[in-house]
Amino acid sequence: MSNDVNHIASKSLTPEARVKLGVVFEEFSEALLLQGKISARGREQVLEEDVEKVKEVIYNSRAESKLWQELLVLLGGIFLGTAFQGFVTELSEQPLDPKSIAIYVALGFLGMLFIFIGYIVIYVRKS
Repeated sequence: MSNDVNHIASKSLTPEARVKLGVVFEEFSEALLLQGKISARGREQVLEEDVEKVKEVIYNSRAESKLWQELLVLLGGIFLGTAFQGFVTELSEQPLDPKSIAIYVALGFLGMLFIFIGYIVIYVRKS
């Protein structure tokens, strides 16, 4: 196992990756410092607890963001499944009720839109 870790750790960075890593590190450290100073308002110095609290907020905001995306996809799936089942049920009944069919079609489109937005946001943030 440690051989795998050593192999991974020994990989070199391309010049572009090194520059990007530096930019990301600088942006993150600036955000962390600024939020730490905001957290320490009313005091002359930023304490270790302030930095730790801000770090947790940053990590939790990323998790909440992912949760929001997953809930959007889940809700879209529920809408789409409900629309499909209701649409098929309405088509099998006589006489046809155009209002119900329109509602299920709209619900289906809304479900597809939610799924699409959820996945686009997930994949755009990954790249």
